[in-house]
Amino acid sequence: MRIEWKQVVAGLAVGMILGAGMGAWRIRHLHRGLGAEGHQRRMLERFSKRLELTDDQRAKVSTILDNKRRRLAAMRAEAAPKFEELRTSTRGEIRALLTPEQLPAFDKLAAEPEMRRKKRGRP
Repeated sequence: MRIEWKQVVAGLAVGMILGAGMGAWRIRHLHRGLGAEGHQRRMLERFSKRLELTDDQRAKVSTILDNKRRRLAAMRAEAAPKFEELRTSTRGEIRALLTPEQLPAFDKLAAEPEMRRKKRGRP
């Protein structure tokens, strides 16, 4: 049986999509419900205990983490359109390789991460 390059590309792309989904699932379930501020509080507590921070150091570390969180949110917002463009073009390229019979299954597979994001209230 000969494997076509189109099948390899489609397999790699589907693997990337599934890998990204599994990574997001793992992160979500390991840190369920913490959100950015919860993660920051947890990190600050860990630093405070392990480093035995003074009150002054704790306040300064908290400010640093607040600034980092805001900058990271801005970076994500800036990058989001580029990621969406890449996701859309990748799906388009894969769709072009598939047979008419494969398209409905691919469209359903590709729509699953978007449905999960909407369910969680994310754009």
